[in-house]
Amino acid sequence: MNKIPVLFIFYLISCGASKNDLSTQHDRPDRFLMLLSKFDDKKFDTLQVYSPQDLEGEYKGVPLDSADAILFPLEIAKQHFAEPPGIFAIYKFPIDKNRTALIARTPSVYVQSSIKLFLLDRTKDTITSMIELAESWGDAGDYMEKKALLFKNQKQQLNALIWLLIGHDSSVDNLADTTIQECNSYFLLNLSGNKADTVSKNYKDLSTKFEHLLR
Repeated sequence: MNKIPVLFIFYLISCGASKNDLSTQHDRPDRFLMLLSKFDDKKFDTLQVYSPQDLEGEYKGVPLDSADAILFPLEIAKQHFAEPPGIFAIYKFPIDKNRTALIARTPSVYVQSSIKLFLLDRTKDTITSMIELAESWGDAGDYMEKKALLFKNQKQQLNALIWLLIGHDSSVDNLADTTIQECNSYFLLNLSGNKADTVSKNYKDLSTKFEHLLR
């Protein structure tokens, strides 16, 4: 009886191992499946994103549990575990065939008033980046408001126009002083890449084009 060559046996074993590995990967449960089910699908031409007053309204969101929170970046997960629930699911929509954008309400300085966009990369099976789109707070005369407008440009790339207002009301410290100091900024970002890229910070140009949509 002829002996089967050692190399041929090794080849059979290797093939079997590869098939098993592929089968295991194919059958592996999607750890983001339950999380994604809690976000509403959103289709839009333009979407205004803002921090909700009294944590109510369109951006109130659905509270997530600890099994969901652990899938977020560590700094966000820690905030959730410090005082749960800290993360609230709002919207999801595709960036491309491999990546999904998640909009969620997350903890901020005092309450869960920060609206962030998280980028879920399905090929890497992880959330790869995040950016704050909206926020609002006030403290002893100081205040801040941030809003965003999401839209797609002519190349069908997801853009975000962000308006940031920082101010101080002097009357809080001195009733006779009614001075209010404010500083406005605009940022146009491209969100279609692996991270947010700044397209423009030209205040005059951006405010002329978009101010009426954000105020």
